[in-house]
Amino acid sequence: MAPLGEALHVVYLGDREGAGASSKTSVYRGTVDSEWVIGAVPQGGYVLGLILESCIHYQQRMRNEHLDPIHISAHYLRSTAAFASNDAKDGNGSESEKVPATFEVTVRTVKVGKGFTNLAAELVQGDNVNVMAHLIFGNLSTTNSTTVPTVTLLPPSPNAHIIPLQTHPLDAPEYITNRPARFLKYTEMFEDDVIVSRNKNDNNTRSECLNERPGLEWGAWLKMPREEKDGLRSSMIPFLADSFKNLPQILPKEERKGLGASWFPTMQLSIEFKAPLPRRGDRRYSANTVGLYSIGRFMQDPSGRHDSYVEVWTAPGDASKPGSNWREEQRCLAISSQMALTIPLEANFKRSKL
Repeated sequence: MAPLGEALHVVYLGDREGAGASSKTSVYRGTVDSEWVIGAVPQGGYVLGLILESCIHYQQRMRNEHLDPIHISAHYLRSTAAFASNDAKDGNGSESEKVPATFEVTVRTVKVGKGFTNLAAELVQGDNVNVMAHLIFGNLSTTNSTTVPTVTLLPPSPNAHIIPLQTHPLDAPEYITNRPARFLKYTEMFEDDVIVSRNKNDNNTRSECLNERPGLEWGAWLKMPREEKDGLRSSMIPFLADSFKNLPQILPKEERKGLGASWFPTMQLSIEFKAPLPRRGDRRYSANTVGLYSIGRFMQDPSGRHDSYVEVWTAPGDASKPGSNWREEQRCLAISSQMALTIPLEANFKRSKL
């Protein structure tokens, strides 16, 4: 129904008084955009983005000096519904048009410190808490104001971590997926074949020593639509960090026999923001493209539980060309880790309504 920037819209409803030291809770409301779903359930990163958008508005309204998200840790207690229950029938006896579901996000301050502010937030539908989150806000663009020297590990240090993607966006082939995700019309993806090829069992770059195998890797460039006129913003990062191939999907074919159409619901998701988003007009970086790199190592019972580590990077600007030092110029915007399950896709469609 709308590009991601519009789909993350929330409005402030007011405050509620409660018991305890941090008694005042602010309430925000929004409508779930039914296009930012996988199958019939909103993508977990998009849902977390709704919480983050609410908390960003909260910090601005509270006139708190800590305006940048630093860290989020969220637990998904139940799926968020894309549609409200609607039993009305049309004249032909079929269900009338689906009604988009609404939600509320409650936010309260846990602690305000010199360098950081801690918030607690919940996304609620009806009488159910769907997601519980703890957030840390601070200032990404300022240095430590104390007299203690700050040690950093960033380029141009030879020990600094650079973007793992090997293929420049102009050389990366477009990746066409058959995932049941309605938001695909708002995104384009270009996969890094150099990274993907490492997952093949016969790839000679993989060590024979089990202890030296890093895990199964994936990498791609994800491009947002031109409709995002204001470019990327912080509340989009959770969606981007959750836009990767899950471990079961990148297993070599011979190791995923019997794996049918599956859904990978997120159980827990943590994100640490590493650097400010590029400023508008900075031609070194793309305004609507990011690099994604993921790695997963474990998949086991119960319920095909598996881990994922994801890095979200800037992408080269339009002036950048393959063959230059474009990899050294990119900076990591965020890292995330999550635990997800592997369950049959039909379970997804049963959870689309309140």
